Amino acid sequence: MLLLAVLMLMTSEEEVFKPQFSKKRSFRIQNDLEGNVSSLLVHCKSVKDNVSEHELVAGACSEWEFKEKLFWRTTYRCNIKWNKMADDINAYSTARDESRCKPQCWWSIRSDGGYSFNEKRQEYEKEKQNHKCDLESKKKRTI
Repeated sequence: MLLLAVLMLMTSEEEVFKPQFSKKRSFRIQNDLEGNVSSLLVHCKSVKDNVSEHELVAGACSEWEFKEKLFWRTTYRCNIKWNKMADDINAYSTARDESRCKPQCWWSIRSDGGYSFNEKRQEYEKEKQNHKCDLESKKKRTI
């Protein structure tokens, strides 16, 4: 009985009686491309969530929140396009990101690749190399 009274004093009523079955994450992807880039088109989705396409001018970002279920593995993939280039990035994966983005999962898209923010180290780390697809050359090959 004493333990229950102490718990109630230390936390709010909501925290004591409401079990946590999901973890809230804040996701952001930012256009940090340099040079003559008109805009960055970003379309991200998971199995259960389709984030609409966003057009980001230089320096702009798109943000949203999602809840990761306790026993569910979440993966977000993003298709990005700018000028005549395109790329796909694995933007969030529970196995890779659960411990390093609590709760902020931030990406910076730069000319030399995609960078994700590591909260433990407080710095951006290069995750995606220059694996871009030139849309014009792809069209030529498929015709």
